[in-house]
Formats: sequence, structure tokens, C-alpha cells
Amino acid sequence: MPSTPSSSSSPSPSTLYAPNHKRRKIRKGTFSCWECKHRKRRCIFEPVSNPSCVYCDSRGLQFISQAFADPSSNTNYEQVEDRIQHIESLVDHLLRQRKNASPTVSSSRPAAARVSRDKPPLLSQHGLDAEAASFAVINPNGVWHTPTRSLGSFLLSYIPPPSTAVMILTKGKFFYFPFTLVQSPRVSRPQTTIKAATAKPDAALELPSSTTPPVDLARKLVQLALGLQQLSLTSSREVQLRLREPPGAAAQRYLTVASRHVTSDNELVCSLEGLDTLMLEARYHINAGTMRSAWLIFRRALSVAQMLGYPQRLPQASQKTQALFFRLVYCDRFLSLILGLPLSLSDNSFAAEQFMAKLSPFDRLERMHVVLAGRIADRNMRMLPRFGSLGQREEGGFDDYKETDDIDYELRKAIRYLPLAWWDPPVLENQVPEEEKMGAIAQIITQMHHHYLLIMLYQAYFVQHLGRSKEADSVISVLSAGDHGYKKLAIPAASREVLTRCLAFRDEHPMMSYHGLDNKAFVAATALLIIHIDGHNLGRANALEHQRPLDLRTIDNVIDILERLCLRNHLTSPTISVVRKLRIIEEEAADGAEFYVLPANEVPETADCSLKLEIPYFGSFCILRRPARSAAEHGF
Repeated sequence: MPSTPSSSSSPSPSTLYAPNHKRRKIRKGTFSCWECKHRKRRCIFEPVSNPSCVYCDSRGLQFISQAFADPSSNTNYEQVEDRIQHIESLVDHLLRQRKNASPTVSSSRPAAARVSRDKPPLLSQHGLDAEAASFAVINPNGVWHTPTRSLGSFLLSYIPPPSTAVMILTKGKFFYFPFTLVQSPRVSRPQTTIKAATAKPDAALELPSSTTPPVDLARKLVQLALGLQQLSLTSSREVQLRLREPPGAAAQRYLTVASRHVTSDNELVCSLEGLDTLMLEARYHINAGTMRSAWLIFRRALSVAQMLGYPQRLPQASQKTQALFFRLVYCDRFLSLILGLPLSLSDNSFAAEQFMAKLSPFDRLERMHVVLAGRIADRNMRMLPRFGSLGQREEGGFDDYKETDDIDYELRKAIRYLPLAWWDPPVLENQVPEEEKMGAIAQIITQMHHHYLLIMLYQAYFVQHLGRSKEADSVISVLSAGDHGYKKLAIPAASREVLTRCLAFRDEHPMMSYHGLDNKAFVAATALLIIHIDGHNLGRANALEHQRPLDLRTIDNVIDILERLCLRNHLTSPTISVVRKLRIIEEEAADGAEFYVLPANEVPETADCSLKLEIPYFGSFCILRRPARSAAEHGF
């Protein structure tokens, strides 16, 4: 049983917060604090010399001994009444001053001067000091309290004790998340940034104070939320955080506080620190699988960046600022491709020659991927009005096939940025240092993005040809209007590469709460299964039959990994159920059943849709079963 501290080890009055510093007479042997007394719990000190009890430490509360006045006591009515009258007189004086200085100010404006713990007033970026001074209140001790100061104190109250916060960031492997590898520019090679990112810099572990700006406090809360989000997948026996709630619930609470009080306020995030905080918040939603919420946050962040003068100011900006802006565009474009939404910013100045010349081959490849992702999204938006006639050149109109061919050529050129050996899937060994593992992870992600772009490039033609009969053309025999043979199998080959790298990533991080790559694996698995379903319609002419066993085994492994991850996350993933249903349809097609694909709005009312698919940019499609045919007609 833990012993109580001796009187000599009790904290000194100078270290304690006490509204009334006069000591009270207490019963001999009383060592508990007011918080434990109110909650009727034993006040335990670990170690005995610790000036604060375990309960107060675990919740970030100030330890207040019963030797001092109870801060929650309301017995000193006269003092409270005097303070209220003093504050009321000051507020009344300030209101009269503002009314005389600005007679056109709305009468409802002074109401915003009330300092609230729930919703602080907005502060103008350019007139911050004057605005803050006009809303300031002086307490009897002469200390200025502004809305920003009150907001900072409120946010600080949510940050756990230093030991707990450091444990969350380190045990939650915040510094090893894939997106931390790209927060700084890589001038020479990926390992340069990886070593910096995994070094756990003191600035990242340093806890803020009440004078820290609200946006920095919010950023720390979001960082803690990301760490807790990962710890929610870890057994409680492995990490003891002494939290009063599960890590997942604490992560959501931290994120909600940061979002409600800081990141939702455009004026508080109108800075580079605000952009960084918005990016972290969006990453939380990507980890949780809520891609649309992440897309909206990135869209806001890009709007704020434009208000700050970017991309026009990029040539004069620091490397860190350039990298931050590029990462915002990077995430916006890939999320737009995933969700089938238009781009927020079509500017490609981040890939200008003056920047590319200073970058490593790895970085140049990344920037070219972002440029081409934007071109694919823009092409898809322009193709929508005449989706049924793709590849047909219109007089004076948009030639989608030429644009597709140009993008394909740029993708092939981008491969040459790095040596051929770099494109091999990295082998992740347990004995290698953590920074080398993260270098391999960065390599896997970039390789995966390259092949994902190839899938998205030909997805439109892939979908268009699916509805054709065997006599017209199969998707295997024609995927483009050109004569290049490799394009016919571009999607199945790229899909295999994406799935292989998804397995490599999940083998190394099977339970990491990061879903940025899982959606790309779903797109690859869906495309590969549909191509196999369509190939079965060819009978003996099916060129993909030899690859089918390995393809299906790879898809099954991906499904199993994603299902385990969703089970651990307590999530239900509709994408997994779609792939499983598609897997069953493929088995039936291999046994002789025939299926075809039609746009959802063209499906007859009497037809039975076996499965409905959502294709980004191009809408809903249904997989339908054809009437059964004889074996002779089938070709076997």
C-alpha cells in the first residue's frame, strides 16, 4: 500500500496556487488535496517526494493542499462582489469610450468583448494589438486579460502533463508517420529528411505555456490527437497513459477542441503555423478514413495560403514554406482524384525549373506526380460532357486522347528520374534502423502513387469499353484508341504494382492508423477484378487467365489486412464489402456466368443489378448478369 508523504516532503506554499495564501488549520495527518477530497478518493503520491498526487498529475490539475483555502469555495462573497463590480465598471467605461470613438459601431459588437471559454471573439490579423487592447480587461491585481490570453489558458488546460504528452508522441510514433517525412524539404535524398523527422526534435516535444499563441496550442493538441489515434490500436497493457478515457476518445476530444476554437476560425489560422495545423487536422481525418472532411480542410488551407500571397510569393519564400505549400497542393490533388472532385488550384509554379533544379531526383518525381495528377483531374472534368464519345476528336474541341497520350508520355519520362533499381519493391527488414525503414516506406508510397496515376489515366476508357459486347471489343483487347500494345494491359499491370506495395506497407505497419494508401489499393483491386470478369467473356481468348491465380491471391491478402485494420479501428468499410462481392462475381464468371457493365441510369428497370460501383468523376455503374448461354456458344 503506498505510503503518504511526510510533512517534510509536502510541497511548499510557493509552489501551490492558492486564492488565499493564509494557511488553514487542518487535522494532524491530513495530506490530501482538495480535488481528491471532493471526489472522495485516496490521495496517493508516487514517488513519496512528489509535490503533486497521482490523480492531479494524470489529469494535469494543480495540486492544492487542504492547508490552503478551497479554490472552489464560494464563502468569500464580499470579495467576489467587489471584483464583479470593479469589472463591470471597467467594461462600462470601455463601452463608453468605444461608442464615443466609433459612433457607427453596431450595438451588438460590445457583446463580443465578453471573454468566453467556449467561443473567443475574432481577432483581426492586421489590427491585432489595437483590437486586443480595446477588448482587454484589467483585474484587481493589474494583470491584463485578453480574449487570446483566455483562449490560450483554456487550450492549455487540455494539454496533459509533460510526461504523458511525451509518451503519447513517442509511443504513438507520431514522428514515424508517413506524412512526417514530407514536412521538410529534401534537398539531396529522402534519408536527409527522414533522419530529421525521426530525430524527435526538442521543439516538437516542448510543451507550450499560457503565453503560447492559440494556433500553436491547437497544433500541439492535434499532434497529440494523432498520437492517441495510433495508440488506440495498441493494447492497453503496452502503454499506460493514465488517461480517464480510452485513447481513441481522448484523440477525438483533443481534435474537437482544436477545431472548434482555433482551426475553424479563419483569422486564427491565417499564418504559416495555421496552415501547418490545418494540414495535421486533415491528416487525422485521412487516418480515420473520412476523406471528404480531409478534402474540405485542405481546400480551406489552400484558400488561406492564397490569402497569404501564395503561390506568387514562392520564389522569395524559405524552403520550409515552399515545401509546406507543395504538400498542400499534393494532398488536395490526390484527394480530388480519389473523390472525383475538381482541383482547387491549377497553378504548377512549385514545379518550375528554378525549384526543380535544386531538388533531388526523388523530389522531382514527387512534384511531377502532382503536376500529372492535376492534369488527369482536369482532363476528367473536361471529358464529362461527352463521356460516351471518348477518344473522338471534335472540331475545335478538347482532344481527350491527345491529352491522355501526353500525360502517359510524361509518366514514362518521370520513370527516368531515378535508376531502374529504385523501382524494385523495397525489402523491409526488422534489424535495420528506423530511419532506413521510413526511407523504404517513402519509396513504397511514391512508387504506389506512380502506378495509381497510370490506373486513373486510363480509367475513363476502361469504364467506357466495359459496356461493349464481345463482338464489339473487350476491355482487354482495347483500352485506348491508339496502336500502342502496352496500353492494352496498362491497368492490370499497374493494379498489380499498387497491390504489391500496399501489402509491403501493411506488412511493416499492419495496425498503423493510416488510410491514405488503402483507398488506392481498393481502386487497384476493383479494376483488376473487373478486368478478370470481362476477360472471362472471351472464353479461350482470355489473355489474363494465367495471371488469375496470383492476382486473386494478392487481392485476398489485401482484403484480409484491411478487414483486420477496420476491426481494430471499430470501423465498417463499405469498400471492403464491395471488393468481396466483386470477388464472388469473378468466381461465378470463371465458372461460366457472363457479366457486363452499364451506367446506372441506363440499366433497365427489370434488370437485376448484381453490384453497384462508384467510379470517380464518371458516376455510378452496375454489374449485370447476361442470360446463360450453352457451352458451345461460350467457346469451351
